[in-house]
Amino acid sequence: MFQSFDFKHMLPTFSDKEKEDVKLYYAFSKEYEKEIQEKSLKEFENHPIFGPLIKNIPLEVREASNKESDELLRAAIFENSWERYIKHLMMQGVQYAHMGLDFKAWYEVVGMVRRYYIPIMKRLYDRESDRISAVGNGMNVLLDYVMCVIGESFIHERNRKIEQQNKRLEGMIKELESFAYIISHDLKTPLRGIASLSDWLTEDYKDKLDDTGKEYLDLLKNRVLRLESLIDGVLIYSRAGRVDTETEKIDLNILVKDVIEMAAFPSHVHIQINNSLPTIQVAKYPIMQVFSNLIGNAVKHNDKEEIEINIACVEQADDWLFYVKDNGPGIEDQFHEKVFQIFQTLKTKDEMNSTGIGLSVVKKIIDNVGGKIWIESKTGKGCTFFFTLKKASK
Repeated sequence: MFQSFDFKHMLPTFSDKEKEDVKLYYAFSKEYEKEIQEKSLKEFENHPIFGPLIKNIPLEVREASNKESDELLRAAIFENSWERYIKHLMMQGVQYAHMGLDFKAWYEVVGMVRRYYIPIMKRLYDRESDRISAVGNGMNVLLDYVMCVIGESFIHERNRKIEQQNKRLEGMIKELESFAYIISHDLKTPLRGIASLSDWLTEDYKDKLDDTGKEYLDLLKNRVLRLESLIDGVLIYSRAGRVDTETEKIDLNILVKDVIEMAAFPSHVHIQINNSLPTIQVAKYPIMQVFSNLIGNAVKHNDKEEIEINIACVEQADDWLFYVKDNGPGIEDQFHEKVFQIFQTLKTKDEMNSTGIGLSVVKKIIDNVGGKIWIESKTGKGCTFFFTLKKASK
């Protein structure tokens, strides 16, 4: 586990006095080792984390481990052979980390050791004040160093686990992407065939089909087209808000106008940008998708003869607050969260030819850049979608 780990940066840099004090502390600890063990054993056994671990480790194993640790510590202190002791400590730290021990518990144990040695030191203070002062300093120097090494082992183990998880996630993402595109291709190919077959039947048998038959074929084709849109929507949702998308400075005045022009709405749709929009550091195509979906929804679900949509932005301390407001039928309070859930629509899918994915894509994009999105609306009085985008850190 630590074969390629460089221990040199972890070697202690004790001063000559600290080295001597550590030696005195080691001798002192051996002198009073039995007394400390008798006093601390019960507390160890009752510790919420250490207790169960100790009980699960056979006594002979614990004794062998303690003996090995003591031999390595002696060699480190008196022979300046620290690398083997450091490696032992780190292996011990990783072992306990796997068993559920956290760094806080280690700190409590070290605090326990200090708590039991200090009364003994005080008891001997009058007779050997110089020695006890040096022993106390040596104890603090050594235990602080031990905690640093154990802390390093926890960091090393956590980083190793994170690296493993990242590799697994990268592999899973690649597999899912490949799976999504393969499924998309394999599903859409027969769907196109069904749509074409529906057209051929309508054309070749138009004289033999009654109105009901023609209606059924149109319904079949519409179902096929909707399923194809649904497949495309799922792929868009899976790609929405990718954190690895490159960002650039985008003038949102230009971007929003481009979105409106590309949509080519009919003449009864009136879209007004109420104030100047900011230039922000953002991934271009996801933010285009946000405005496109919000404006498109405001038009698609509007029940007015003259559709009015207003877009604006307000600068706040840490972010930009945007809104897209319409004069449509509004959304009841109980549906303000539901509309952001994938595959959820407030009208039947046949009625609106909707996949129920658009707003879930918008929310996913906003969430992934650290923003928020919400609705303010009253039935019959239009709807306003608010969302925030964080300002670039200076």
